[in-house]
Amino acid sequence: MAKLDLKKIQGYLSAEKMKDLDRFLDALPGNVGYNALIFAFSTWALAAAAVLFAVMATKDLTELRTKLLEVEALQPPVPEITYTPVSKSNLQKVVDGIEGLYPGVSYIIDGNGEVSVSAGDVRYIPQFKSAISHLQNGGKMWRTQIKDLCFGKECSGPKLQGTLSFYMVRVEDAKIEQKEN
Repeated sequence: MAKLDLKKIQGYLSAEKMKDLDRFLDALPGNVGYNALIFAFSTWALAAAAVLFAVMATKDLTELRTKLLEVEALQPPVPEITYTPVSKSNLQKVVDGIEGLYPGVSYIIDGNGEVSVSAGDVRYIPQFKSAISHLQNGGKMWRTQIKDLCFGKECSGPKLQGTLSFYMVRVEDAKIEQKEN
């Protein structure tokens, strides 16, 4: 590492050296021309403006990033909810329990958590509605979706028919994700 020579620095700051610098600056426009000086000054001003803009933009981005991290820290972890079709055996247990309760209503169980409920005549509407209601309340944590429902003349087969899908709802613990900066 080079040593700092104070005598050499004092030589550059002497009165004679300052007079030499002053004479150089006075003669500069004549030596290089005013256009060259204007161009050099404009270039330096443009560079200074670019640096100022970059510093301001960096400051704004840093503040925005800080605010974003604060907002992300305030967001609570959300539990994950999954829906799985109810098994055919669980649906069969419920259907077996209500088959004799509602005469005139028949049931067909699909393996994908679906039950088709039907009745051959519209006079079985009360039993049909009660059977659907009973099925909808058949299991704990079950969600029911009515896929189709048909009453009367519009039905292509039996006069009362409907298909219900049953899903088990499972709520899993929230996963806290660690984000890398």
